[in-house]
Amino acid sequence: MLVKICPSCGYRNKSNEILCVNCMSDISSVSAIDESKISENTKSQSNQEIEQKDEVIVLKLKEKNSGQTIELKSGDVVGRYSVDFFQKMNNYKLISRLHFQVLYKEGKWFIRDLESTNGTFLNTKKLEPDKDYEIKKGDVINIAGIVDFIVQ
Repeated sequence: MLVKICPSCGYRNKSNEILCVNCMSDISSVSAIDESKISENTKSQSNQEIEQKDEVIVLKLKEKNSGQTIELKSGDVVGRYSVDFFQKMNNYKLISRLHFQVLYKEGKWFIRDLESTNGTFLNTKKLEPDKDYEIKKGDVINIAGIVDFIVQ
């Protein structure tokens, strides 16, 4: 069986994958190799790494006013319909249906504005759409000028 080994996390993906199913890294340029050619030592090492990576890594964002926390996994999208408390707000329609996405790659969290109508801001700087920006604990993510999240 042909597999693609993710250079970021070591996960063995099916040969037709373009994103690592474990960490969402781009593996479109990774060449598929025959799994039988992977040495037994490498296999056991990879299996140990995979077992350790079975824990789901989550990003916690705390809404500044309400204190409500949302937990996101890599690839999750935040938007008008993805988080319930937006719908309880008077002006939630300023938030795009698909507003921004969070990604975890190479041990770091990133945010990507998904061409939102009213913008995503990181520490008051407006993000360019479809570009990844690293986020760290304490950063403030603002959605459409109405909601602030603090990265936990």
